[in-house]
Amino acid sequence: MFLDLDSEFFSWVRGALIVLFVFHALLYINNRQKLFLYYSIYTLFFSVNLIFWNSRFANDNTIFLISLPQFYIAIYIYFLFSREVLNIKKAAPQWDKRLKKIALFLFALSLFTYITQFFISKNVFYVINGLLLFTVIYFILSTHQKIKSVNFALSTLFILGTLSLLILSTLSIFVASSSELKYYFQSLGINEQTFIYLGASIEIFVFAIILGYRITSMENEEVAVNLKLVRQLAETEELRMEMLKSQMNPHFIFNMLNSINSLIIKNQIENASDYITKFSRFIREILNSSRKNSMSLADELNIIKLYIILEQARVDGGFSFEVIIEDDISPNFIQIPPMFLQPFIENAIWHGLAHQQGEKKLIIKLRKENEFYLLEVIDNGVGYKKGIEIAQKRLVKSSGIAVEIVKNRLQSLYKNETTDVLIEDLTNDTISGTKVTFKFPMLS
Repeated sequence: MFLDLDSEFFSWVRGALIVLFVFHALLYINNRQKLFLYYSIYTLFFSVNLIFWNSRFANDNTIFLISLPQFYIAIYIYFLFSREVLNIKKAAPQWDKRLKKIALFLFALSLFTYITQFFISKNVFYVINGLLLFTVIYFILSTHQKIKSVNFALSTLFILGTLSLLILSTLSIFVASSSELKYYFQSLGINEQTFIYLGASIEIFVFAIILGYRITSMENEEVAVNLKLVRQLAETEELRMEMLKSQMNPHFIFNMLNSINSLIIKNQIENASDYITKFSRFIREILNSSRKNSMSLADELNIIKLYIILEQARVDGGFSFEVIIEDDISPNFIQIPPMFLQPFIENAIWHGLAHQQGEKKLIIKLRKENEFYLLEVIDNGVGYKKGIEIAQKRLVKSSGIAVEIVKNRLQSLYKNETTDVLIEDLTNDTISGTKVTFKFPMLS
């Protein structure tokens, strides 16, 4: 069983390596994970090497000419595979940088060894190969030391699989180089290559466990990412619905319809028709904007102007309205959450200006401060505190919920950036009013 290289055991190992090559090549094609690519190449070279050693072309000359380069390439690919399967880049980033240099050193040493084998003695050649083996062992033990705190079990399994192959492969070479040992093992019915096949079997089994673990980990990570995405989409949808609810206030719609009805009763048909046109356009704009995650500030201001025109007709005495934008700012290139201003404009009108005597002003101002845009809604109404008192007496919902919704929407749009919503009562001995400031970053 262990003497004839064509027996079941040896054929099984070679066949397993070929199956692993095909399987992991298909896995790479399916999900483009580099660890599958590297392992498929590694098993390909390993299997070809074993098949070649068992062919009639294998002799002392061809082994050095053909088999040795395959062995060196397999070692280099093994290093690339180990970086991926152990996730060294994430577990030990500094060691990963050094590992790249070690891999290049191994590649250069392998190339040097292959070229100089024709010009140096066998003893020197074996010494150089010994250095190559020592470097691999140094890498294995050092890597284990670096990442054991992150994943001790995975690192230990990797060492077990690799050292099993290295030690048993070295034993195969040692037995093959000694005629006495070779004859001794053959008398026991054991081919000298049995050890390298045994090492390959152990490595296949151990690496199968490691790869199974990594595949499960990647699937779990993908599930976690998808769940996070689903939560973000749900939060976005929830914010969108809250936005829509805040804009499509039933009282607002009822009051608008009452205003239209009043115009019709007064026989102001043209005014009623014009009001209905503006109202329907405003509703359409709200519904269209609710489908978007962001829109330009210029579009937002156009919708808000339409809303303010509708409200001006309902406030006794009306009020003036002005938009002030610094000269070097273009609202067409500023992205904001759709219709986030409306609840604050509504508060400014009905909790501030509507209760104020005399001239009533509403100003929207856009300016820059350091690396941020500041969008301000300023009114000269009764002031924030008094507006809240009036709202509470009338059992009207305060602006606190709207502030939180807009804060969340700004943060959702400008992820990992500083955003804020600030409300300031401007009331003092000589003036009254409220200023709401929206702060968001200037992104290129």
